[in-house]
Amino acid sequence: MKAWLTQIAVFTARGMIRRRRRGRWLALLGEIPDRPLPWASPDLQEAARAVYAIFDRMPVDERIPFALRMLDGLDLEATAEACDMSLATVRRRLVRAERRFKKLARQHEVLEPWLREAQR
Repeated sequence: MKAWLTQIAVFTARGMIRRRRRGRWLALLGEIPDRPLPWASPDLQEAARAVYAIFDRMPVDERIPFALRMLDGLDLEATAEACDMSLATVRRRLVRAERRFKKLARQHEVLEPWLREAQR
């Protein structure tokens, strides 16, 4: 049941991300909406905005497996099942997503402490 619900959530998220991108293009909105985190410090809020900005620049087929694996903590098999992809495909996309994420994160000074920590 959990895997089935996860697949539904992934399918829905993928559709919403694509619709949001089309909506931005059609409305000529280039701004990243402010996603406030009222409980977080200003530095953490800035870091969260940077992460959202990076996610907005990542392809959907890389972003979703990356978020499921890195943010939600799913193992590879559960990530593959949720995305309805083979294990090999998920691995390839995760490698590409991690490279892309790190490259884009270097452009955001606020993420430097986390990048340094990840290198250790």
